[in-house]
Amino acid sequence: MANRFTKGNGLFGSLRTSGAARVADFSVNRPAAGTVADGASMALSATDVNGKTIIAVTPTTARNIQFPTAALLIAAVTGYEVGDTIEFTLINLAAASDMTATVNTGLTFVGSVAVVAVSSATWAIRIASATTVVCYRQ
Repeated sequence: MANRFTKGNGLFGSLRTSGAARVADFSVNRPAAGTVADGASMALSATDVNGKTIIAVTPTTARNIQFPTAALLIAAVTGYEVGDTIEFTLINLAAASDMTATVNTGLTFVGSVAVVAVSSATWAIRIASATTVVCYRQ
């Protein structure tokens, strides 16, 4: 198998062995940070996850934060292929309030779902099929 990072025409090459590279999905082309407002029903949108590399949250009490459905995440990745990933970091800025990531339809977590106060968690969300994604805690 050819090296995926040098098989292309760009400075660093294409990110895939077939099909066109999606420059818009490179994390270096994304805005630096986003936020999710504190509240009893906290949720990340597919736009948050696919459009930001860093998402900051300041919960005022222990909160659950729901991830988007697999269908919404997959729809947010233009021209996806099974195996493509979205990577982002969720930062908990609260001094004493923990967060817990919660599942949604078609989404599975691997690793801890807790984001304790004054810490962060990075996830790689891998498209596993046309209808499912797996969120790997890094």
